[in-house]
Amino acid sequence: MTQQQGALVSVVIPCYNAGRWLREAIESALGQTHRPIEVIVVDDGSTDDSVAILHSYSDRIRCAQQPHANGNRARNAGVSLARGRFLQFLDADDYMLPGKVAAQVALLEATDADAVYCDYAMLTYRDSAPCLGPFRTTNVQPDLLTALLRGCWIPVHALLWRREVIEALGGWDETFFAAQDYDLMLRAALQGLRLCYQSGPGVVVRRYGNVTVSTSDPLRRLQHRTRALEKIERRLAQDQRLYKRYAPELARAYFRTARELYPLDHRAAAQLSARSLSLDPAFAPHRSLAYDAAFSLLGFVPTEALAQVWRRVRRVPSQIKVWLNGSRQR
Repeated sequence: MTQQQGALVSVVIPCYNAGRWLREAIESALGQTHRPIEVIVVDDGSTDDSVAILHSYSDRIRCAQQPHANGNRARNAGVSLARGRFLQFLDADDYMLPGKVAAQVALLEATDADAVYCDYAMLTYRDSAPCLGPFRTTNVQPDLLTALLRGCWIPVHALLWRREVIEALGGWDETFFAAQDYDLMLRAALQGLRLCYQSGPGVVVRRYGNVTVSTSDPLRRLQHRTRALEKIERRLAQDQRLYKRYAPELARAYFRTARELYPLDHRAAAQLSARSLSLDPAFAPHRSLAYDAAFSLLGFVPTEALAQVWRRVRRVPSQIKVWLNGSRQR
């Protein structure tokens, strides 16, 4: 049943060569039970059939085109065109469940929250076959900044924002080509914005091979995540909140990034690890007894080198098992 008329919601969809999934994203926005709703798609210089797909919707959606830049510029362009009181961001390869917007509008109107977020599921592919995972519960985060620094991830599609909040944040940082949602959420947390959690499924996030920013270029993703952390560190230092509360959490966030970065850039990873120790001289990895002992005695780089060797050794039995099973089938 369609909801009664309420506040206008603008769904902003940036698109770059997402023709294979674009219709599913648009239809999930048009199919929301909330009314009124407007769907704005900003094409970021696509070279596939995305533009033709957009034209097929005629006046059911609003479209804009720009030379290829990045998703953040497309999102900001969509915000400038939006007329809604509430903003929903949706990537062109993801989709929403039908009641997502209606439920979140109701909660925003009943509270003084700045945004509302819900649960999400990951849609991955195994041998080209889609596999929808269970919906992941994000739960209430009393200290959002601490939660984000500890690795909590809230997909931007899971959120519904008050328009004025996005404007107060300055929109999306167009210098980011990856980890842009992490940057936005860190800035929101830093400003003390109130985000309410609403239990229940709302969005599906697609992960397909090496076609997304996070999977196609992991080095760039980690470099931009580091930039986001550095921005927050500077702001916390300016506000004199860094060493009062957040230095240990930021140190751990740098270290977690260093470990992911190590296989791709040893030197940069070592620098991040050193930054962890400068922020928190008492820092300890708290990984395992063996890892912590090696870290204490040898330092970051030798410990990570040993950890990589150990991970390869542990994979050998499973690789042998796969080989034996293949031999038996032949």
